[in-house]
Amino acid sequence: KDKALANEVLNDLSQKYGRKVSQVMLRWAIQRSCAVIPGTGNPDHMKENLSVYAFELSDEDMATTNNLKETVAGFTHMDVRQIA
Repeated sequence: KDKALANEVLNDLSQKYGRKVSQVMLRWAIQRSCAVIPGTGNPDHMKENLSVYAFELSDEDMATTNNLKETVAGFTHMDVRQIA
């Protein structure tokens, strides 16, 4: 149930910003001051990865995404407080 909610929230944000879910999550991590190193050899994916600098998530959307880590076990690894 929690993962379905997370998927719904992320899909909604994806549609709102006109981006892929992966781009929304990369942008979220960047705005949380995490170092992100997406790896790909696909030139199209490289362009998509770089395009995350062309938009920002609103404070409200950041808070919504931050709260997902509290409800979905798979998101706990994305908590910057846990990275050290």
